[in-house]
Amino acid sequence: MFKDLDLPLSINTSSVDPNQIFFDPVLKAAISYDVGVGYFTSGWIADTAHGISRFAQSRGKARWIVGHELQERDLECILNSKTLADKTFQAKRIFNEDVDEVFSALKEDSRLVLAWLIRDGIVELRIAVPTNKLTGIYHAKNGVFSDVAGNEIAFSGSYNLTARAASNWETIDIYRSWSSEEGRARCEDKKQEFERIWRGRDPNLLIFEPSPKALEKITAYAVNGRRPYSLTAQRPSVPSVIQNEVGKIRGYQEEAIGNWFSQNGRGLFCMATGAGKTITALTATTRLLEYISDKNSSIVIVITVPYVHLGEQWVSEAGFFGYNTIKCYGGKKNWLSELQSAYNQLLSGESNHMMAIAVTNTFSDREFQSFLKRVRTNLLLVSDEVHNMGAENMVYRLPQNAQFRIGLSATPIRHNDPFGTKAIFDYFGDPVVNFDIKDAIDAGFLCNYRYYPIICELDTDELEEYVHLSKNIARLMAIEDKNDYSKRLKLLLIRRAKLTGSSKDKKRKLKELLRENKDRKHTLIYSSDAINAGERDIDRIVEIAGRDCQWRVAKFTAEESKEKRGEILDDFKAANIEAIVAIRCLDEGIDIPQTKTAYILASSTNPRQFIQRRGRVLRQHKGKGIATIYDFIAVPPLQNLGEDHETFKIEKRMVERELERINEFAETSENYSDTLLALREIRKKLKLLGN
Repeated sequence: MFKDLDLPLSINTSSVDPNQIFFDPVLKAAISYDVGVGYFTSGWIADTAHGISRFAQSRGKARWIVGHELQERDLECILNSKTLADKTFQAKRIFNEDVDEVFSALKEDSRLVLAWLIRDGIVELRIAVPTNKLTGIYHAKNGVFSDVAGNEIAFSGSYNLTARAASNWETIDIYRSWSSEEGRARCEDKKQEFERIWRGRDPNLLIFEPSPKALEKITAYAVNGRRPYSLTAQRPSVPSVIQNEVGKIRGYQEEAIGNWFSQNGRGLFCMATGAGKTITALTATTRLLEYISDKNSSIVIVITVPYVHLGEQWVSEAGFFGYNTIKCYGGKKNWLSELQSAYNQLLSGESNHMMAIAVTNTFSDREFQSFLKRVRTNLLLVSDEVHNMGAENMVYRLPQNAQFRIGLSATPIRHNDPFGTKAIFDYFGDPVVNFDIKDAIDAGFLCNYRYYPIICELDTDELEEYVHLSKNIARLMAIEDKNDYSKRLKLLLIRRAKLTGSSKDKKRKLKELLRENKDRKHTLIYSSDAINAGERDIDRIVEIAGRDCQWRVAKFTAEESKEKRGEILDDFKAANIEAIVAIRCLDEGIDIPQTKTAYILASSTNPRQFIQRRGRVLRQHKGKGIATIYDFIAVPPLQNLGEDHETFKIEKRMVERELERINEFAETSENYSDTLLALREIRKKLKLLGN
């Protein structure tokens, strides 16, 4: 804790070593470190190695804004660019070119430390370039630390974060948030100043984030060397910041963990998006590790995720608990030897635990399966989005030698797949908690929302095709086992879903709403994956939002590269992009809590999909308030229903399927009664809901 440190009011390099007296002890106790400096070299990191090591062990988070000595021609190239987008492009080009030169100039050990800090997500970098009325360089020399108790220490002065600065006459003034009102005010002032610059809100500074390409060059330096600091010097533990005064987490999370232990370390954590499934699972894992450690035993922990971006989130969260994870994705050459090395260390007694995070493709890989079968100690399998493990090609790969098992999902039941659902429950066990979206909203973990079903009538040709498909589907279902749908039947169901998801009236209504909506920031639009007359639905919707309605919009699909999707999400969070149009890529795991409005043009009848999509919009975020969901409902033309009894039955069933989702969304909305009124006319005409 900072309050335990005996720090002077100011120091100078003539009298003391700033690293020894100030930076080293403060870093040991810090969990965050925001700093702005005009000059930076990783030689300073080498000077403060012990403090940085402790900071890394506690999984501290550092944000560094650094100046960059651009050549005059480079500076002119950036500043003379006409638009901010062009300035950013030119800056990223220059910084990409400079990375090799800058890092090659550093000493090898210093270069390695900085590369690992960035690779482990401990350090984030921004580069500052003066603009407008400033023509010199970014010459800041200040920063703010915080500890687990929320205490803050700020500093300012002439001291640059360079190894050479210690040989100059330099001074540092130190302020403590708890010592006086002035100390608190100065810390707050420095914190606000840093935040303003970091977010690019200083009119006289251009702030650039190194591109993924530049960061890959930096982190590549870490590949061939061992991490020069330890992340596991201390046994992993539940972070104090997520516990209450008696060392417990949220009540329903404690209940889940208690029930899981009662079921001999097996069970499903059925928890709404945003309710803390990851934290709950990691807390259970850590308590199991404590128990196994007390028994002088060891454990292999394997976490499965469907996507790489989810894996990265788990790496970050596990690191917060003190775990040093092996990332099993991105090619075998990146993980196979590290996995075996960690297991050898466990067998030799050098460590008593190891944690591997594997994407689904890696988990089913022959080498990874072989590793699982060779495990001869305790094995814990944690499967995030566990419904994926019920797929036929995954069920038989679930390790039977895993004594401990955790399945995580808001909705573990697999739609129209009783075999896969049974396999999940048989393997992972019964639910140990059911904490649904209403519970999460009532508890304040998710925000309230308004729900507006938008009624969209099929055109004549669309309805004709829908009825034709439905009749063929009905005939096939009458002769086939519903537990084993044929390929032909599945294709017909997909064609019908694409038809309703891409109706012309949905696009007409979307254009009207987008033109009317004045609050454009942080909007998601879910499109179907249909192709009509050679044009993809998602491309048409991007055109409607961008060209027709003048929204700043981006497409987010599997076709965009990982780097491009990262840039899109960053621009979305910063409100540089007003809306993202997606098909399915945002359904699982991507955390964008800023999202406050969703337009759902296409949604399957699978409850998991629309529950996940609603969860994307309801995550809490500062200043967000109430979220809004527009749900586009495909219905038959209400003035011309059912040419015959069979057609009317098909039309009626069509609306019944949509109503299942409407009721699910509406029941927990702020405007439930308004939704019921809006649907009264449809209910009446189809003779549906008065019965």
